[in-house]
Amino acid sequence: MVARIAVAVQQPHLNGLASSLQGPVLKSFKRGTHRTTTPEETLARVAPAARRIGITRVGNVTGLDRIGIPVTVAVRPNSRSFSVSQGKGLDLSQALASAMMEAIELFHGEDLTERTVVASFRQLSEEARVISPASLCGTGVPFPDRTEIAWIGGYDLLLREPCWVPWEVVHTDYTLPTSHSGEHFLSGTNGLAAGNHLAEAICSAICELVERDAVAGWHAQDIRARSRCRLDVGSIADEDCRRLLDQYERARIAPRLWDVTSDIGIPAFICDIPAAIDEPSEDLRRFRGAGCHPNRAIALARAMTEAAQTRLTYIAGIRDDLLDYTESAKDKLGAALLDALSRAAEARAFADLPNFDSDDVTADLRWALERLRTVGVERAIAVDLTRPDFGIPVVRMVIPGLEWDCTHPRYVPGFRARRAGGDVE
Repeated sequence: MVARIAVAVQQPHLNGLASSLQGPVLKSFKRGTHRTTTPEETLARVAPAARRIGITRVGNVTGLDRIGIPVTVAVRPNSRSFSVSQGKGLDLSQALASAMMEAIELFHGEDLTERTVVASFRQLSEEARVISPASLCGTGVPFPDRTEIAWIGGYDLLLREPCWVPWEVVHTDYTLPTSHSGEHFLSGTNGLAAGNHLAEAICSAICELVERDAVAGWHAQDIRARSRCRLDVGSIADEDCRRLLDQYERARIAPRLWDVTSDIGIPAFICDIPAAIDEPSEDLRRFRGAGCHPNRAIALARAMTEAAQTRLTYIAGIRDDLLDYTESAKDKLGAALLDALSRAAEARAFADLPNFDSDDVTADLRWALERLRTVGVERAIAVDLTRPDFGIPVVRMVIPGLEWDCTHPRYVPGFRARRAGGDVE
């Protein structure tokens, strides 16, 4: 009965998700990102909602660093998570749209209580399709089936049916006291995305989850295996990626690029940037960015722009979640050894890596879902967080079986990371 009571509340959201695979949803912008509208059009559409959402300032912080890759911030002082959202891109319009959309997606996940039901996994699974908490990458603390928790309805894009997921892995209100169920789940913005179209948001969210899974798998490998993932910078012919490399070169920074594409086959990369040649670098940490997208050039550009964003985050000092500016002796030694080993290994040619390019967002989405199927992923649940009063598509994706952000302090490697590290067959 508990599941049926909430059907009326969930149905409008489920209707949109059920039709999200229907196309075409044509792309009109394909430079540095693939979108259905230009960044300028996106900004014009979301600007009226900014003040109601609580965004008080949007700033360009690019000039605080020497690299010149555009980085911006959107400030939302009353946020229940991060008060500063960031954006990056090939130009200022892309970076501004990126920061605005990040702030908007966080806002949409803050108040979802009216859409939840409270029940135990055992009780709810007798009436409806439910994600087993044990299937989610968590903290390693076993989840008791009889414990009552809050659930929210979503739509499984692989099985094409409604499905309930734990509310704890969807909401973004981090001002709430930690509930009993919170000790079992990892909290964060993994798989949260906004877009110009619902399918666009879903694609972005899936790519983020696949990216985090790929990075976790790469980290789980021994250092020799990781060193063999170096990308041959000279083999990169894409014009936008070459321009980003030129910007790093002019700043006297030599980025390390790593192909971390997993068995899923959606291109994923890491960009590590050390201190510039003329900067004091005894203890300064390396800054990292990662990117994932069906189009390998977009994935690589995302990694390189995110690395610049990460570095500027520390220079500006405006985020709530900064780590130490310095790098431990152990991490510094590990990075130096990785560099040395990678120079002795054959680098990977960019043109040899997986790639999927289309003019249709739904084609990208269907391809990504098929890639997930090939590695045994059985469920991919989308929770539609779009609010009618704003009309900006926002979604949270939950994909059981994929790894989480491996830098999370409570992260415990799951099956895929343990297998990548050779701990399981």
